[in-house]
Order: sequence, then C-alpha cells, then structure tokens
Amino acid sequence: MPSPRSKSGSVSVWDFYVLFFRLVIVTHWIKLTAVVLVLFCLGGFRLLLVVVGVGAAATGFAVHKFSQNLIKHRQEAFPEAQNEFQKRLESKRVIRKERYDLYLPTSGISKTTKIGLIFLPGALVDSVAYAVLASQLSDQGILVAILNLEPHRLAMTVTKAALMAILQDENSIIHKWAIGGHSMGAKRAYDLCATTNLFAKLVLCGGVLPRNCPPLPPNVAALQVVGSEDQLFWSQHKKGVYQGLPGHKYVEIAGGNHSGVGHYGPQTYPICDGERTIALEEQQRILAEETAEFLLDE
Repeated sequence: MPSPRSKSGSVSVWDFYVLFFRLVIVTHWIKLTAVVLVLFCLGGFRLLLVVVGVGAAATGFAVHKFSQNLIKHRQEAFPEAQNEFQKRLESKRVIRKERYDLYLPTSGISKTTKIGLIFLPGALVDSVAYAVLASQLSDQGILVAILNLEPHRLAMTVTKAALMAILQDENSIIHKWAIGGHSMGAKRAYDLCATTNLFAKLVLCGGVLPRNCPPLPPNVAALQVVGSEDQLFWSQHKKGVYQGLPGHKYVEIAGGNHSGVGHYGPQTYPICDGERTIALEEQQRILAEETAEFLLDE
C-alpha cells in the first residue's frame, strides 16, 4: 500500500497554524508592522496590547475552527487507485519521491518521451487518488509528476521553486513540459503557468478561474475539461465568477462530475458535488484520452 504520508492522521490543527503564519504573518509583515506602529502612536502600549490580544485570540479561534473543518473533509484515495499505485510501484512504473510521485511511460524516460506533465491535486485530496489517470497518461508515453501536497493538501502552497526542483530533477532528457491540476490545483496551475515561462501547455480539470486572472503567455495552449454534473464548477459559473479561455480547447464530459477527475468521494465540501451519471471508469477514460491527445499534439 502507499506510504503513510497519505493518511489523515498525518495532519493536525497545528500544521494549519504554521501554514497561516507562513502565508499571512511572514508575507505581510511590513503591513502588520505599520499597523502596530500606528496603534502605538494613537493609544500607546496599553491600546496596542488590547488590540493585538483581541485580534490574536479571534484569529486563533477562526484558524482553529477552519482547520478542523479542513481536516474533517480530507479525501482519501479509493482502493482501486491505491491498488493501481502499488502495482505500478512494484513494477517500477512509479517512482515515489519526497514531494511528488513520478509515473513513467512504458519505455521509461527516454528521448522518445515528448512531454512531461506536472499535476496539482484538488484541495484536501490524497495525491494517490489520481493514480489511475496518471497511469493511463503514462501508458500513452507522457511522463506524469503528481505533486504530494501533504500535510495540508492545498495547492495554494505550491511555489515556483517547487516546480523548478522537479524540472531540474527530470529535465535532462525532457525539455517540453505542461502543468495541470484539478479544482484548486487547476486554479494554482493556471496562476503558475501565467506568471512563469516554464510550460508549453496547461490542463485544467474542473477548475474555476476568477475574472481577474492574469492572461496566459501567447505561446501557451490550454485545455479545460469539465463534467456536466460538476456542481463545484457550474455553481460558480452561474454566479459569474468563471473566466473562460477563448481560443483554447474546451471539453465537457456528459455525465461526469467533480470528484470523477480522481478516485475519491463523495465530494461534499465546500458544497455537494453533482451525481455522476456515467461510470467513474468511463469519465476517467474520456479525460485521459482528451488530455493525452492534447498533450501529444504537436
């Protein structure tokens, strides 16, 4: 079975406190310092203590409750995906690295491998849940790196430096790369593709793009795949949040839903997913075929 890094018990509320500190306190320390100085000038040390104390207590309570909710809704991979991963691991078609799992084409990594794909999992989803999709793509000759986002399982933590590390590790032979993702992973993949010059192609699976997203570089081709029953996507689309990708390829899988991109579910957070009206295997087959055709197209 896959290593214990994918289990729910490997994360705690404390991990999310550390993440909050890193994303908010460290990133915005200049603004926070300015606020502290203003408070001190206006009311002295006593006012500063009161405001900081109340603010810290309220923030700590909110982070604690939100973290508990995230931990409660973590999604583990179905046994089918775990078994597929284990089979590939034993046959050396998967290499498990510290921060990603590398799914190898049948011939391994060679000069015949046309493209590599870095894939970002959806929020709170075990990366092994995408083993079946990654396996099908690797069988088509595509090198696939599924990122390990433990312990938080939030694609927002993925940095350009993390991607550069993968490219440096695997770039000795493969020089053409794509980036993709599912749900929050798709949104983060878009941001990283739009703000770097690392990728030739982009694959978005069930990802909602806010209207203020930066434009993609003109030399990047994109594919967006959405299930007709994907309520997490279509609920946002109806609210006018969705930004389309004119000039790029769009595929809608009739009967597919949000969680059908991987092998997990049911998806109930942040809202309930739609009910899939086709078999999971069928949705995965269509998704893999469309993605492989797009990635391998010259």
